[in-house]
Amino acid sequence: MNDQRLPDAYYIAPKEPPPARRPPLLEVGALHWIRVNLFKTPTDSLITVITFAVVGYFLVGFLDWALFNAQWEIVFNNLRALNVGLQFPVEEVWRASLIGCIVVFLAMMSVGVWGRVTRSWVIVLAIIGVTMWVVPFLAQFVAHPPIFNYMDGQYNIRQVNFIAQAGQTVTFTIDPLTERDDFRLETISGYVENDNQQANTSFDAYAAASTQIVIVDPPTIDPAIYDLSLAVQIWDRDGQVIAQSPFSGTSPESLTFEWTAPASGWYTYTAIREAENALGIAWLRVDNLEVYRSTRAAEGDRIAAYGPQPVLNCTGCATQANRTDMRFQGERTLGQWFALQFSPFLLETRTPFFLALLIGTVGYGIGAFSVRRRFSVSLPAGSERVLGWGSAIIFGLYLVMQIFGMTGSDPNTSTLYLFVLGALCVSVILYAVTLLIKGGTSSSRGVALLWAISFPVILTLVNGVAGNGQLSQIPSDKLGGLLLTLLFSAVAIIASFPIGLILALGRQSSLPIVSLLCTVFIEVVRGVPLITLIFAGRLILPFFGFGLGDVDLLIRIMVVLTLFTSAYLAEVIRGGLQVIPKGQLEAAHALGLNDFWMNTLIVIPQALRYVIPAIMGQAISLFKDTSLVYVIGLFELVGSMNQILGDSQTGYLMFPREGYLYIGILFFVFSYLMAEASRRVEKTGSGAIRRDTI
Repeated sequence: MNDQRLPDAYYIAPKEPPPARRPPLLEVGALHWIRVNLFKTPTDSLITVITFAVVGYFLVGFLDWALFNAQWEIVFNNLRALNVGLQFPVEEVWRASLIGCIVVFLAMMSVGVWGRVTRSWVIVLAIIGVTMWVVPFLAQFVAHPPIFNYMDGQYNIRQVNFIAQAGQTVTFTIDPLTERDDFRLETISGYVENDNQQANTSFDAYAAASTQIVIVDPPTIDPAIYDLSLAVQIWDRDGQVIAQSPFSGTSPESLTFEWTAPASGWYTYTAIREAENALGIAWLRVDNLEVYRSTRAAEGDRIAAYGPQPVLNCTGCATQANRTDMRFQGERTLGQWFALQFSPFLLETRTPFFLALLIGTVGYGIGAFSVRRRFSVSLPAGSERVLGWGSAIIFGLYLVMQIFGMTGSDPNTSTLYLFVLGALCVSVILYAVTLLIKGGTSSSRGVALLWAISFPVILTLVNGVAGNGQLSQIPSDKLGGLLLTLLFSAVAIIASFPIGLILALGRQSSLPIVSLLCTVFIEVVRGVPLITLIFAGRLILPFFGFGLGDVDLLIRIMVVLTLFTSAYLAEVIRGGLQVIPKGQLEAAHALGLNDFWMNTLIVIPQALRYVIPAIMGQAISLFKDTSLVYVIGLFELVGSMNQILGDSQTGYLMFPREGYLYIGILFFVFSYLMAEASRRVEKTGSGAIRRDTI
């Protein structure tokens, strides 16, 4: 080979690497998107800067209030009341918990059969789970805010029960208030003893003194006159004095007393006066003492660990170092927000969250395994048919008992009803299991059967059975909170769908009388505000007779919500029906299909896919509109919060912003989940097809 042709026949790479050929930084990725969409022109840049400045201003203000000033005790101290209502029997709360477990299990099984859990949801749930353990653990190392108790020459000094660990050092400081500025509320940063179930608390006495010293000009009390001598006493749970500080004398200087707990358990602190009717006002400040949670679960844990709190000899003046007896004043640090506000909420919701996560994981695993399994399982011949017919027969017996009111008026009838319901559940579950074992499309039928059998079970758990001691009947006026909101929403959404479908088909019927009746119903209901219909269900329906006054109020309101929603759904579905091309209808008639089969097989499936977003939008609207039932005395989620805020003895009257903000967050979470489910369903229907073909 000629050496002169080597350069043309072979490529010899240079020793130096070629220059980088990456695209400019502003031409790809997030920076490119920001430059093109936010800062493309000077006008866009100006609008972007102004928008971010305004949003940032309000966001900073909101976070400053939420983290350093807001009191979220109204939420985590009242989770049970917000979930099931204030009047719901405490011993029956397990029913609501069981209902939640059933719904979570079936919902996640449905996701496993009809969809999948994306990686983003797994990451979010993992972050929440880690946060629920890490934040309470780190909160233990945050310093507790001080506790303030009011002292003067006539005030009935409280005895405060508290829990201390062995070796824990608690600091007591008698701090005289000898200047006018000492009585301004902004000078306090910590908890003030404020048991609202008793009169003349420390906060009340301090507020009264502040009025006479700060607000009244000239002041009626001279704080500089001080001859109050105080001492601190520590008692054990048996009422024996185990430690006492020296008296402060008449000196206006602060007196500090440190006490170390000899063992873990209940103790009591108080203050004593050396002389009655002495002049002067002071704070008893207590440092390094935990103000514990006031929830029923936390109280049960304390009793289990340390026994019941001490019974003191000071009638009417004892309180506890818990949050319902203490009022926080001043600003917190960020660490204290995590320790005092966020951590208690996580502790109250941690067990339900992980229980729901476990149950949901099992349900999702069963559903996903059923529909995606790679091997076949042989079942005994005829087992599916036997279980199907057996379930149908028992269901018929169950319907007969419901129609004739044989649901439990005495112990024998209630036992028979529960036996039939139990047999129905067993037969349907076994039938659904055979379908899940078959896998494929049969899995969908199995999940649908489980959802169908869950409704009578849930209604039985909610209402109870008359004449049965273990599952006693709960009056409808005892239901409330999130449970009642979801009950109204579920019943109205499920029942209104078939009614709305029938009304939509009836309005397009060729029979004039059918079309006229459906049109009149739809237009009348859509033309009346929902709150008017709710009042009608509460006050007007009983006057029509026919036993309507004896129908439970919850049933009447469920009927009102169902009919109201069905009228709107009818128009939504009618819009979908009009989209179907006439050529398909003519082809169906040419194939010999009558109107029933044409609507069932061709028209309705396509029409419903077209209007999935509108149907879900109406469902979300109904879910939020259930809050209107509060005006007729039904305490759903918003009504329960109003009850908590309206009770002056709870001490939550001053925190409506925190309460309603939490309610708004709950409504947003459930509405977002419903909207997300709608988007997932839409991706499997005509919406996805249209997007792919355009």
